[in-house]
Amino acid sequence: CCQGVKRKKDVEESRGRRVRVRQPAQNDRKGKSQSLLTRVLDKGRFQHLAQTTLLTPGRKMELRCKGSSIGWSYPSNLDTFSDSRLSIKQSDKYSQLILTSPSAADTGSYSCWVIVCDGAECQRDQDRTYTSYIYFPDKDHLFVPSAIHFEIVYLHPDRPAVVPCRVTEPRAEVSLHREVPPEEITTNTTQVTYDPTRGFVLQQPRPEHQGVFYCKAVSKDTPQVSTKYQL
Repeated sequence: CCQGVKRKKDVEESRGRRVRVRQPAQNDRKGKSQSLLTRVLDKGRFQHLAQTTLLTPGRKMELRCKGSSIGWSYPSNLDTFSDSRLSIKQSDKYSQLILTSPSAADTGSYSCWVIVCDGAECQRDQDRTYTSYIYFPDKDHLFVPSAIHFEIVYLHPDRPAVVPCRVTEPRAEVSLHREVPPEEITTNTTQVTYDPTRGFVLQQPRPEHQGVFYCKAVSKDTPQVSTKYQL
């Protein structure tokens, strides 16, 4: 029900073999570089991707990940509709993901990882997994467009809930509002925080959080309103 917390479907070119996740050693989780995941700028020029990246909508995006057997994941909208704009090709030394005419709706997390195989048994190597959250800013679509115009967010008192109003412009000012009675919810506290890659996070949902909510974003121009959410 919540797009902000759904895991993207892993798409792996592993030639039909089963793939398990190989967990990294505890002391290897920190300090991983992004050296294997790059963006092709033009012939012979590459950009190492940081944890977050801003790219221009409409301009072809080509990502590369070094390795002879690579898996990818990307925003779920590209997978759901088998989008013809997306292609993945594996060569001897690297895999490339190409997205033509990217739009605000393609904002999200892009990951690649090395697949290690031992016979018919394959593993996703967590030590060599690389991720960048890529924004495609669009002043006409401050919120990541969704095909769903009214979403249900389930509340559980024992775990955080996410109102998944993600933005395409990370510098936009975003606020959370209740529809009835109309009020703005106090955020950036220990109880309610905003993460532009996820949305508003309610750390400890309570009965008073029930109702219909929406988000409002402002970035230079007229405020824009998100999809409505039933909590």
